[in-house]
Amino acid sequence: MNRYFITAMLCLTTITGVLAQHGTVMPTSSFEVKGLVQHQLSFSLANLSALPQDSVGDVVVTNKKGEWKETMHGVRGVKLKTVLDSAGIEQTNHKDYGALAIVLKASDGYTNVYSWNELYNNKAGDKVYIVTAMNGTEGNAVKDHILVINTSDIVSGRRHLKCLSTIEVRKLD
Repeated sequence: MNRYFITAMLCLTTITGVLAQHGTVMPTSSFEVKGLVQHQLSFSLANLSALPQDSVGDVVVTNKKGEWKETMHGVRGVKLKTVLDSAGIEQTNHKDYGALAIVLKASDGYTNVYSWNELYNNKAGDKVYIVTAMNGTEGNAVKDHILVINTSDIVSGRRHLKCLSTIEVRKLD
């Protein structure tokens, strides 16, 4: 009896260690927009879909080495700028915009940072999307919901953010 118990505990410990090592990320069904915004907002995929969406098409995802990882088909999404504009970025001095950082955080703590200038003064800002549909699925059926992609990145894996939980606008010192 003891032998079976010890074997079962070793198997359970091994499985738990493997899952922790691979960083299982908990999918999200909503995210918050907070920080230096006029209106702190919470978005579900349902009310996010009410905002203007772009048809992005097929998106190739690469790993950190630039190697093909997957191709997402029929991608639709809402621009990150559209979400930020809905919340209204709060600044009184136009010179302060250059010091703003938009911090996107996933449910597992993974973080991406964009500058205000990168999003609003660069063509790349029109290529950052919160995905609302892909591979024939929509809303919470989308794999890794809520997913943020940047289709202008050469190596997309670094800023491919799964399971978005917060967007925070911060001023850097």
